[in-house]
Amino acid sequence: MRSFVCQNERSNKFWRIERSGASYTVYFGRIGTGGRSLTKWFRSAEECERQAERIIAQKLKKGYLEEISLFVSLEDDRRLYLGSAMEIGQEEAPHPQFKRHFRHTIYSDWNHAHSPFGSPEGAGTLRALEELYLRWGHGAVSDDFPQLLLERDWDLFYVPPLQVAESDVAKLLNGPRLDRQSNAELLLANDRVLIASALGQIKIEGVVRPALKRGALLALERMDALFRLSGDSNGLAERAQIARDLAAFHRLA
Repeated sequence: MRSFVCQNERSNKFWRIERSGASYTVYFGRIGTGGRSLTKWFRSAEECERQAERIIAQKLKKGYLEEISLFVSLEDDRRLYLGSAMEIGQEEAPHPQFKRHFRHTIYSDWNHAHSPFGSPEGAGTLRALEELYLRWGHGAVSDDFPQLLLERDWDLFYVPPLQVAESDVAKLLNGPRLDRQSNAELLLANDRVLIASALGQIKIEGVVRPALKRGALLALERMDALFRLSGDSNGLAERAQIARDLAAFHRLA
């Protein structure tokens, strides 16, 4: 549930919204009263999410401010939040900092087409991170984790996101094959690992290494270029959401 308030000389109101599958319920009224509630149903969870985000934007434009709890206990903040890949969607699985900053359903719903942990590469990256943390504890992740995972563990060619402009990506796609799979498939695998590495560290430890954050943001740019070149616009809004959320996250390791 997300909660908003509008308090000024003419207003003293609350407004809350709770999504559940293909429906959402809003609770609203004067602060200090029980208020009223209204539930709306949609054809799909995706449509419900879009409409919920639309109405939230309208409330923010009218002057409502979101209430966000800024308190996380020291004990909870220092814990490592480890769980199998199948448990990622459970409420207790992610670190509190992850739950606070990454609220979109793409982070918790592994069936979402554009979830950073929903692809084989994303899920595999998270599992590898968990194994690393189980063995070494806090600070287990290094800047070269994505490269080591791809080259040493998965025997794939590592393509660092140094050139992410569409023209540069086109050169890579049309150049000599770099690995056993096509260059397009290789770039996509690399970018999925880079993105999941940064988000996975936040999910487990509540912080992110600056190099992993930069790599993920560049990977998102390169992935956009890759999909544009293929004429596929799917996932554009979701990647933009991930980029905004990650760019706004400033708890660095």
